[in-house]
Amino acid sequence: MPRRSRRLPPGVRRWGTEPVVVPLEEIAQRIAGPAGAIGEAGFEGRYVRGTKRYLCPYCQGWILPDAVHVVAFPAGLPEERRHYHSGCWAKVGRRGLPGG
Repeated sequence: MPRRSRRLPPGVRRWGTEPVVVPLEEIAQRIAGPAGAIGEAGFEGRYVRGTKRYLCPYCQGWILPDAVHVVAFPAGLPEERRHYHSGCWAKVGRRGLPGG
C-alpha cells in the first residue's frame, strides 16, 4: 500500500511560531513601489497592476492582465495616459522620447 504524503498545506507549520500574516495591500505596495514614483521630464506615472489587456505604445506588444506595468501621462493630462511595459518605459526615459 502506498504511503500518504505528509506534507502540510502552505502556511501551516508543524513546529515553531505562527506564520506572519501580511495584508495583501502591503505586498502589492512592496511589488509595485510608491505611487507617483515615476517622473520623466514633463511626465507623471505610476506602477499599476491592471485587470485588462493593454497595448504598449513603445514595443506594440500586449501587457497581459495582472502584470505590473507603468501608466504614464503628460503632467496634468491624465486623460492622455498610456500603458507601458516597465522595461519599455525605462527605454523611453533613457532616450528622452515622449513615447507612444
